[in-house]
Amino acid sequence: MQTVPLPFVDESLSFSCASPRLRFAEGGRLVQLRVGESEAAEWNRLAREENAFNCPSGLRKRGRCKGFSRGSRRRLLGHVNSISVAADLPDFQTLTLPDESFCDDVPQFAREAKQYLDAYLKRLRRMVPGAACLWRIEWKERKSGRYEGRLAPHFHLLVWGLQHRKVGEYVYEDAAGQLRQCEDFEAFVETFDLQLPLEFVSLCEQGSNMRYGASLACAIGMAQAGEKSELAERARCMSFQNWSSLAWYHVVESGNLDHLAAGCRVERVRSWGGVMYACSTYFSKCDESAREAYYGRVWGFHNRSKIPWAKIIDMDLSEDMGVRLRRVMRRYLEHKTGRPWQCRFGVTVYCDASQFRRLWEVPSNPDPF
Repeated sequence: MQTVPLPFVDESLSFSCASPRLRFAEGGRLVQLRVGESEAAEWNRLAREENAFNCPSGLRKRGRCKGFSRGSRRRLLGHVNSISVAADLPDFQTLTLPDESFCDDVPQFAREAKQYLDAYLKRLRRMVPGAACLWRIEWKERKSGRYEGRLAPHFHLLVWGLQHRKVGEYVYEDAAGQLRQCEDFEAFVETFDLQLPLEFVSLCEQGSNMRYGASLACAIGMAQAGEKSELAERARCMSFQNWSSLAWYHVVESGNLDHLAAGCRVERVRSWGGVMYACSTYFSKCDESAREAYYGRVWGFHNRSKIPWAKIIDMDLSEDMGVRLRRVMRRYLEHKTGRPWQCRFGVTVYCDASQFRRLWEVPSNPDPF
C-alpha cells in the first residue's frame, strides 16, 4: 500500500516563544536570538524527513554549493560580525586575472582561478605564518582587453596578521567638518631570503612599466651584500603591495608586465566601519547578471584559527525575557531599515552587543521597590 506523503504548511502566521536562546559575540557585533519550533515548523520537519524529494526549496537541507544564495550571504555576515572589533584592522586586497588566463568554460575557469588563489595563499602563509584572510570570488564583465564584455572572476580579500610600519601622514575631514592629521601605515613582509630575483628585475627594467626600476635592483644588490641602509632594508622588508604583486604574478605565470603592475591592489582599512563597508560593497553583493557564472563556493576563510574571533556566548533565557528582547530587537531593525520586520522564530542584529546587554543581565542587587 502506497503511503500518502505529508503536506507542507505555511509558516507565515506561525509564531513561537518557547525555549528562547541567546547567542552573542562579546567584543563583536553579533546578537542572535532563537526560539523553539512552532507546531507548523515541527510538522514541516516531519514532512521533510518523509518526503525530501518533493520538499519546497526553502525547506530543504543544504546541498551542493552552487552560488551565492541568501543563506550564504547571511552566514558570511554572521561570521564577519563574530570577529573582534578590538583587534588590529585588516588590509583590503583585490586580485585580478590577465587576458592570458581567460577560459570560455566557466566551471573550468572558476576551478583554475581558485587554484591560483590557493597557491597564492600558501605562499602568503609560508612568508607570514600568522596571516589569515577572508576571501570572496566575484564575476564581472571585462571593461577592456581582448575579452571585453566577457565574464571573468576576480578576488577580494580581507587579510589579518600583517606587520605595519609608518610611511607618512595624511589629512582627513571628520564628521564635524574639521581637518585632522593622522599617521599613515602600510603593511610589509619580511623577505629574509630576498624573494626578488635579479633576472626578474631586469625584465621589469626592459618593460614599459618602471615601477620596479633600477633603484629596486640596486636595493637587492645592497641587501645581498649585507649592507645596512634604508634602501637595503626596504628590499628585506617589502611592502605588502609589492610582495603580493610579485607573488600573484608568479602564481598566474602570465608573463604580462601590465598584469604585474595592475593585477594586485592593497588598501589599508582605517576603521571597523571600513571593514563593514568592504563587506557590504564587495563581499555580500550578488550580481544577478552573472548568477549563471557562479560555480562552487564563492567565499571562505584561510588559516581560520588565526582570525581574531570574538568570544561567543550562548545562554538560555526565560520566555518573558525572550519576548522582551525580540520586541526590542525588532523595533531596532525597523528604526534602522525603515520597514516592518516579522521575527517569527528569532532575529539577528549586527551591532554592539553592549547596547542590549542590560536586557538580559540581572543586577546583582535588584531593587525590590
